[in-house]
Amino acid sequence: NQLVQNLKFYADATELGIEVMGKLSEEAVAVSKALQETCPSLNVVPIIGIYDWLLSAYDNKIADKTNLYTAVRSNEAYAQIYHPLKSVEGGRFVPDFSSRYLTEDIAFGLLPTRGIAEIVKVPTPTMDTVILWAQKI
Repeated sequence: NQLVQNLKFYADATELGIEVMGKLSEEAVAVSKALQETCPSLNVVPIIGIYDWLLSAYDNKIADKTNLYTAVRSNEAYAQIYHPLKSVEGGRFVPDFSSRYLTEDIAFGLLPTRGIAEIVKVPTPTMDTVILWAQKI
């Protein structure tokens, strides 16, 4: 699929995209809590959900704090971050599958978290869906 314009990664994010982001966050928090309970000697630093993190990190930059969707889309700090796309003929754009979102964030963030989830027996249906999607592209 080709796009006629480059979209902003956060400001133009869809409800579904941000819903997935929120579910990934919930699963990561559950994994962190389970790891703390299972292996207290590790001194795991507790993590907070993405919505709470956004509010603590960007409180004065977020115009609408109603929920995760509005907080992400109205975050001034994210306003000029664009999707990783490549220009093609005719002034159109296609996804850049070599971007760090796919080559680093999944491999070095999502996959290890998913592996730990399996060890501490936390279900991760959203992580599983994203990982399977990434393997197909």
